[in-house]
Amino acid sequence: MHHVPENTVPSAPPPRQVVHRTRAAVRPSEPSARRSGGKVQPQLPLSLRPPAPPEAVTLLAQANRGLDHADNERDPAERFIGAYLAALRGAGAVLAVRGRPRRGRGRPASGWVLLDAVAPELREWSAFFADHSETRAAAEAGISGRVTAELAESLLQATAQFLELVRRVVHGLPMSGEAHVA
Repeated sequence: MHHVPENTVPSAPPPRQVVHRTRAAVRPSEPSARRSGGKVQPQLPLSLRPPAPPEAVTLLAQANRGLDHADNERDPAERFIGAYLAALRGAGAVLAVRGRPRRGRGRPASGWVLLDAVAPELREWSAFFADHSETRAAAEAGISGRVTAELAESLLQATAQFLELVRRVVHGLPMSGEAHVA
């Protein structure tokens, strides 16, 4: 036992230095190693959240590229269609993370109905985009009279906000207070 004189304060231990080692440098006697089937493996720090599914990351990247492409379009109908499809890919990214809800044998559900079922925190957004589905379908069919430059710009801005929330869902980040449609 080590004796410390009563009138002295023990000094704090020196700060620990972090040493990064490759797998080959870990020795079995070190506390940072564990045995598994006779093999020595380093213990890695656990991530607080699992990595995003690759298909969700891919859909989110496609959605962002689609939004950028729509932003560069000059025709309001094409801007509107591009922004809508970018949002739909974003909904697909959330579905890739959360899974599709089980449904009976009925008509196929739209992406917005499915999003509403798996991500209730995005319910306002799914309703917002579902309300624009007919306009998008008409614009794709060449009936573009309903799509003004202002409507296309508004949908572009809303899609950008929605895709930020989708990014948070995909990567397991907390939602901010902006989960409602502006």
